Amino acid sequence: MAVEDQGDGFDWSAYETSRLDLDNRAEGHGIMKARQMSFTTLDYIKGGNTVIATFPAAQDV
Repeated sequence: MAVEDQGDGFDWSAYETSRLDLDNRAEGHGIMKARQMSFTTLDYIKGGNTVIATFPAAQDV
């Protein structure tokens, strides 16, 4: 899945580590939660205003 907005983007690399002290920050929580709970990968391109997310493959039942 790809999501793109028309904004200038942002420095996504600051949110790549789980060691960030997010308790004192207003931003970055969604990125961390998405990485931990939802997506296999999040790849930012075009200066941070486009993200490509991959989901885990569905298991055959």
